[in-house]
Amino acid sequence: MNAQRLLTTAVLAGVTALAACGGEPEDNARETTEDAEVLALVDGEAITRSDVFAYSGMEDDPAVAGDQGVLDELISLRLLRQEAERRGLHEEEETRRILEMIRTNFLASEMMDRLTTELDISDDDLRAEYERQAEQMEGEEYRARHILVETEDEARELLDRLEDGESFTELAENYSRDPGSAERGGDLGWFEAGRMVPAFSDAVQALETGETTPDPVESRFGWHLIQLEETRPLELPPMEDVRAELIEVLESRAIQKEIERLREEADVEMPERPAN
Repeated sequence: MNAQRLLTTAVLAGVTALAACGGEPEDNARETTEDAEVLALVDGEAITRSDVFAYSGMEDDPAVAGDQGVLDELISLRLLRQEAERRGLHEEEETRRILEMIRTNFLASEMMDRLTTELDISDDDLRAEYERQAEQMEGEEYRARHILVETEDEARELLDRLEDGESFTELAENYSRDPGSAERGGDLGWFEAGRMVPAFSDAVQALETGETTPDPVESRFGWHLIQLEETRPLELPPMEDVRAELIEVLESRAIQKEIERLREEADVEMPERPAN
């Protein structure tokens, strides 16, 4: 049996079982709508074509409902769930807690999907968000080389050799312990300063084009000698290239706004916990 399908059905079964625990009539589980095609009855419980669609995750494919293998899986799972209920597993405290969490997570996820579906995000909204992020990203990109070694003594020895006129590129190729850049003569390509660890970032931003750090720079990776080759204004990708990301940002912001509204309107109490 497919493990993903098993988990999906277990979640749906858990929500159904929890509803039963809440005091709804057991006969509700046997009710079907007039237009639902019943494909099987398991001790009176109907498995409909819609159940098979939901289980398979292919609601638009009518061929799935005729897949005997999928239906057999649903029958097996229904039999196991019924046996679990006969044994009272759904009434155990830990099981009830887990089922309630499953129910909460499922419905919260559905609510977030509903909120994003209801959003009307226009091109103007996307443009405004793009420009807002562009303002935050104003700055420069840097292209630099570095040599990474384990100790300060090693770094100072190489610094002396640089001052004597040896090539930064050749020293990086021969001595740098950064495998990603050593074979390129220490070249790190273009990067934003904020992507680097703070000590490295601060050192790069303090350099003028063509300069090498006057002293070795220590980071959690070791000791660096850094040579700044050039800078350029930070280039932003075209808005259309990040359209999907912008939509996600706006959707997340709308969900957060709704959560804040609900929290303000709800009676949320957090009792003081005794000190350990």
